[in-house]
Amino acid sequence: MQSLFFSILTASAITAAVPPSPGRLEDERCVFVSAHLPAASPPLREKWQTLRLKPKILDDAARMPPESLLRLFVAPGPVVRTPIQSSLSQLTDGRIKRLDSGIQIDAEGLDERWRELKGPGPHVVNWFAGGRFVQLLLFERGRDWWVASAMAAEAKSRDASFLLLDGDANGSWWDAHDFVSFMGGALRPLGGVDRVDDGTRRGRIRLAGSNGAVSLQFQPSERPEGLDDDQWLALNAANEQRNRHGLPPLLVWREVNEGLLAHTRFLHQHAPMKEGPLNSYYGEPDGMEGRSDAGAEASRSGCVAFLTESMTIAGHVASCITMTQSRFQVFAPGAARFGAARTQRWSFFRAQEGPCSGARYLVLPAAGSRDLPRACGSNWPFPRSFPDLYASPRGLPISVSMPKAQLIDGSTLRVRSIALFTLPERREVPGFFFSIRDIDQAATDHTFFFIAGDPLAAEQDYLVQAAIEATRKGEGGVGMTVDVDLLQWQFRTDR
Repeated sequence: MQSLFFSILTASAITAAVPPSPGRLEDERCVFVSAHLPAASPPLREKWQTLRLKPKILDDAARMPPESLLRLFVAPGPVVRTPIQSSLSQLTDGRIKRLDSGIQIDAEGLDERWRELKGPGPHVVNWFAGGRFVQLLLFERGRDWWVASAMAAEAKSRDASFLLLDGDANGSWWDAHDFVSFMGGALRPLGGVDRVDDGTRRGRIRLAGSNGAVSLQFQPSERPEGLDDDQWLALNAANEQRNRHGLPPLLVWREVNEGLLAHTRFLHQHAPMKEGPLNSYYGEPDGMEGRSDAGAEASRSGCVAFLTESMTIAGHVASCITMTQSRFQVFAPGAARFGAARTQRWSFFRAQEGPCSGARYLVLPAAGSRDLPRACGSNWPFPRSFPDLYASPRGLPISVSMPKAQLIDGSTLRVRSIALFTLPERREVPGFFFSIRDIDQAATDHTFFFIAGDPLAAEQDYLVQAAIEATRKGEGGVGMTVDVDLLQWQFRTDR
C-alpha cells in the first residue's frame, strides 16, 4: 500500500517527533492526515473529475454517527467494542480523568502536564500518540463524556461536495472504519461502497495521488438504461432520502423493475381504478388473462404499495421515514437493490437488503439530520396486547436496526431500551418501546420508540439514547450478558 501525506504543521511539530512544548500546546493547531491508496488503481477515464482534498477539523458533535463514538468512564467489565472504539480507547486509555466541572486530559502523553477542559464542549484537542498527532473531539452529552476523531477532509467542485472522516484516527480515510458524506448528507461508513447519489447528482468516488498530493476523484454517472420516468423518479426520491440518512445508494434491480411493470399492465387491464384492501394489489391469480410469472413474483415478495392519487412518488417515498414496513423498503441496509412501477392509482416499490456497508447500527432518523417531519405516518403494526396504543402514535418514530447483529465472537446484539430527550433541557419525551419481533418472531430485528402523545415540537433538537446489550450463550445454552453499551445521536425537526 502506498501512503501519501499532506499536512499543515507548525515548525515545532515538524522538527520533533515528540510533543510540542507544554507552554505552546494551547496556541497551536496541528493537522496531520494521511490517505492510504489502493495498490493498483484503474486508469483514469475522461469523465473522472479530480477534486483537491483539504484538511478540516470536524467539531460538530451532532454530526457524529453513533458508531464513531467511544463512551468514556465506563465501569470495568467485559466489553464488546467496535474497531473504531478499540482504536480510540488505545489512544485515550489512562489519559483522561473526570472532574466535577469537566475533565482533565494528558494530551501529550508524558504524564507531566494535565490540562482541564471545562464545560460540556465540544473540545477539539491536539493529541500525541504513537509518534504522530491526531485531533480528537471530546464532549459531554446526556451525562456521559464521549470521544471521537475530529480528523476530516473536504473536497468541493461546482457540482459536488464531499466530507471524509477518519473514524478510527489511524491516518487513513479509505478503510471500512471511515465515513463519507455527499452533498451534506449524514456521514455513512465507506464499507467498500464507492457510489454516491443524492437524488440529483450521482457517481463513483476514489482516492488518487501524485507528487505527494492526495485528491478525491469523482466520476458522474447518468440515468441508468431501461427505467421509465416513474421508476426514475422513484429511484431519485429514494436515494435522496438514503443519502440524507447515511445509507449507500440503491442499485437498479432490472428483473423486479420489469416484473412490476408487467404487474401494472395486469392491474390496468383488469381494474385500473380498483378499490379494495391493499393486499388485493399483490400477486396475479393463475389463469387470468395477462398474468405473468415475473409480475406475480415481483409484486408478491416484500413489495410496498402506495396510493398515488394525492401525492407524488417523491412525496410517498419521503413519507416512509414516518412509517414502519415502508421505511425498511426505502432504507434497506447495505448496497440494496431496487424496483418500482406505477398504475393510475397505485405505485409499487420494492428493495432488497444488499451486502452490508460496514455499519453495525442503522439508526433513523440519522445523526445530524435536520428539517425532519414531526408527525407519525399510518399503518403501525402495534402488538395487540397494547390496545390503548394500537392506533395512537403521533410523533416521528425512532428506530435502531442491526444488519450485523451476530458478532464474530459469537455474541448477539439486541436493543434493550430507547429513550428520547429534548436538548439542551434534556427533558424526557414519553413514548412506547418495542421490537418488530414482538409481532413476528421471524422478522428482522428492528426496534422502535413511538411517541404516543403529541407530535414532536417544531425546530427542536432531540437526543436519542439506546441501550445495546450483547449476549452470548453459556453452558446449557443459557444466555449470558457480556456487555451493555449506549448509542447516542442527535437530530432536529422542521418548522
